[in-house]
Amino acid sequence: MPPCRASCVVKRAAPRFPQDPTTMLQLQKELAVKEERYADAQAFQSQIFEEMTHSAVLRLVVAMEAALADGRYDEAARARDEYRQMLASQVPDSAGKQW
Repeated sequence: MPPCRASCVVKRAAPRFPQDPTTMLQLQKELAVKEERYADAQAFQSQIFEEMTHSAVLRLVVAMEAALADGRYDEAARARDEYRQMLASQVPDSAGKQW
């Protein structure tokens, strides 16, 4: 699949992803680093890691982005399809959240 086609399809799928729970944590971590509150930044990073490892939907989004960045378009398309299927079936992920 050509790069433009694959990335365009994934970018169209991404906005349907509910608000990423790690976005606020990432912003808080960045602020903590700028304010040199490194213990707080480490705690935020741990929370981000926890969210990322326990959310099947977030794992798929990360897999899509990584595959696109590396030019693995077939893999990105498979992750996208699995993501769409998960959203369509509204299956709760491993963290008990329903998307």
